[in-house]
Amino acid sequence: MRLLGMFFTICCLYFLGCLQTAQPLFHQDDLVFEDGLLGIWQDGDELWVFERVNQEKDTRPKNAYWLTITEKDSVVTRLNAHFGYVGDVSFLDVFDAEPKDLNLPLHLVYRAYLLDKQLILALPFDSDWFDKLPKQQKAVLRIEEVGDREVVLASTDVLQRFLKDHYRDGVSGETNVFTRLE
Repeated sequence: MRLLGMFFTICCLYFLGCLQTAQPLFHQDDLVFEDGLLGIWQDGDELWVFERVNQEKDTRPKNAYWLTITEKDSVVTRLNAHFGYVGDVSFLDVFDAEPKDLNLPLHLVYRAYLLDKQLILALPFDSDWFDKLPKQQKAVLRIEEVGDREVVLASTDVLQRFLKDHYRDGVSGETNVFTRLE
């Protein structure tokens, strides 16, 4: 399955049981600006373009990115992205800051590996592993139905704690490998 624009967000998270969260993974103080993300990345027909948010014209956090995803030369979507660390592990939080769907900025969390000319994005949990997680452990995430999908309603602090405690257990879900073009 290819992860494309908002389709990948909705399909991946709703159907594969990945972390689709109502709260961001990072507090503003946790955000890290990684120059290595800037530019054009390709995986098959899909291009991801990371640009720095213009601080003079935008009130978004200073360490934020615009992410434009295209497939076969047509714009699929323009999203926001935040990069940072939970413990010593890097993650990317991708979301639509002005959502039309549910009027809720749903966040998709990726384990992010940035290697010279490769960007590897992996969903932090395998869906089978997540499905087998004991109910008490899932309960801290406050998973509820919002519209037609399940959404994690836990706070940023709870999300970070959950990832610190569990992400290695289930690594990894769907993985995409992007190659730097520019």
